[in-house]
Amino acid sequence: MLLYMTFNGTKHFEEPVSKYVPELRSPYNSSQQIDQIEYVNWDEVTIGELASHQAGIPRDYAFMDLTAIAPPQALSRMGLPSLPKSERLPCGNAPFPPCNRQQFFDGILDTQPIAATSSTPLYSNAGYQILGYALEAIAQKPFHEILMERIIEPLGLSRSSHSMPDPSLAVIPSDLTSSQFNLDIGDAIPAGGIYSSPKDISTLGRAILANTLVSPAMTRRWMKPATHTASLQVSVGHPWEIMSFTEPRLVDLYTKAGNIGMYNSIMALSPDHNAGFAILTAGNGSFSLPLKLGEQVADIMLPAFEQMAKNQAGRRFAGTYALDDGASNSSITLVTDDEPGLKITEWISNSVNMVQAFAAKAGLQDTPSLLSMRLQPTSLKSPGRVSFSAVIQGLSPQTTPGPMLSACLTWLELDSYIYGNIGMPEFEFSLNEEGDVVSLTPRALRITLPKV
Repeated sequence: MLLYMTFNGTKHFEEPVSKYVPELRSPYNSSQQIDQIEYVNWDEVTIGELASHQAGIPRDYAFMDLTAIAPPQALSRMGLPSLPKSERLPCGNAPFPPCNRQQFFDGILDTQPIAATSSTPLYSNAGYQILGYALEAIAQKPFHEILMERIIEPLGLSRSSHSMPDPSLAVIPSDLTSSQFNLDIGDAIPAGGIYSSPKDISTLGRAILANTLVSPAMTRRWMKPATHTASLQVSVGHPWEIMSFTEPRLVDLYTKAGNIGMYNSIMALSPDHNAGFAILTAGNGSFSLPLKLGEQVADIMLPAFEQMAKNQAGRRFAGTYALDDGASNSSITLVTDDEPGLKITEWISNSVNMVQAFAAKAGLQDTPSLLSMRLQPTSLKSPGRVSFSAVIQGLSPQTTPGPMLSACLTWLELDSYIYGNIGMPEFEFSLNEEGDVVSLTPRALRITLPKV
């Protein structure tokens, strides 16, 4: 999807794919169009739904069809009936050639939908092949040229290509054919037929995190869940497989895995930490190895990055900020601890204890220790300035069952305290030319506190 992002970002996500793929423009007669079980309503399938695997279409057409990869005796032992010649597929994979564009659409238009659009995520390679055709229409170029011009050449990916590279440069278990290193998947390359190396995939991951090819706003918009799965720890993006880790806090890894033949891979990015990893494996029985290794890496990496971030935040932002000029007795003390963000341990404004004042407003005047006040980064920056928000919430002494009462609701309440059109949670650090913090401004209080 990074290729799509280089063409006006997410602009095309809400458009029907039939706008760019003529084979899908009202391909059925009036009676077929109302038969939702037998026919896909292609006029309502959007590019975004294809990208997030929510189009409700089959996983593949022809590729790995049992009629091609299993002998008749094996099919019989599986209880499958023999098929008449008219129902046998003309293309797909060895011994058949890959489907050309006309064969692919003839088959797709004769294939039943699996689910209604946007009802549930269903992984689909066929959907990404269609996205490749749509991208070619948008760019007015073949897919391999777009890949070279937009990704491979700008990032200097010397070991990445859409066609088979020199086998002497590769790890090939067994031989070219049985490993499927030389597998020709034709127009299905956008779904997962690109050759690459760990170094190149790492370079790609760093480019995504660094907004090298698209703007920061586009990257943030792209790296969000589009839908959820039956697992609370797995969501789906465009086309991210988003894994949620709950220790040491809730952290989402934006991953993309791939498998073909004896080759398996995963790239994982943590936007919270501006870091990630790439794993490629080759060999028989290595299908789940990248996931197993990835989980082990994440279990080590995420706590280490959290501690590193905490140490950096402590050195840079923690401390006391105070102004006592005779007219104003104001100060704030920030520390880091085992919880996220910078904890406000003391906050005095014009000689008033703000912690106690907020505790009273929250009905915790008798138990102010149950009030949590923490500064969290907002990702808003200007030259010499960094923005944070104070997350202020009462801590329940008891665990409340159920998501409605126990859920964190600070996203609803963050800017609910406003003074003179400025939110009380708005804080701003000022930096010198070396990037060191020199002062802190609680913006609603209209005062700047130098770092002591």
